[in-house]
Amino acid sequence: MEKLHKCDMPDLRIGTIEVVDTARSRDADVLKGMNLYRNPEQNMKLAYPQIGWENDSLKNTTRVLTLSDSYWYGPVYMGILNGAFAGGQFWYYYNKVIPSPIPGEKVEVWQLDLKQSIESNQVVMLLYSDGNLSAFGNSFINDAYEMYTSPKTYYARKEKQDQIQNFAKQIRETPLLLKKATQKSSDQQIPLDSAIKVDAMKMAGMIK
Repeated sequence: MEKLHKCDMPDLRIGTIEVVDTARSRDADVLKGMNLYRNPEQNMKLAYPQIGWENDSLKNTTRVLTLSDSYWYGPVYMGILNGAFAGGQFWYYYNKVIPSPIPGEKVEVWQLDLKQSIESNQVVMLLYSDGNLSAFGNSFINDAYEMYTSPKTYYARKEKQDQIQNFAKQIRETPLLLKKATQKSSDQQIPLDSAIKVDAMKMAGMIK
């Protein structure tokens, strides 16, 4: 990134390193999810360094927007957004906005002005793990291309999609509506997201 943009960005700083015999935080996610009666003995040591960033405001000026999957939460927890990416956002699967631009409220990408968001950054980085490459960008590339090459069709399509997204957000945040969608997902053997979309389209009056 520094080479491509001919800039000097803050360096990663590694402080003290603690070596322990118990997995912590994200390293223990899978183990916790297994719900075992007794955890197996850990036969290896793990090193946990203190991570920081070079504190230089003259270097921390390249704002980076990152679209990625859950693996990017690691660098986010290490402070990369403010420490090296000049306060850039992380768009989780081109859906959830991190950090939320409205404190205390969950904000999704469709609620933002895509053009303004892109152009307020010096870099847009798409970074997906190999298991998610089939969904690389989660339609961001197509949306951005259409927005710049055919804005009329993009904004017409977005207006309809925003209606659906608005109702879908209501469903996800309303326990009774979410319960109904979950039941539909089970009864019809379809993904929950698909059930939510069908209900959202009904609420928007697009289908009966």
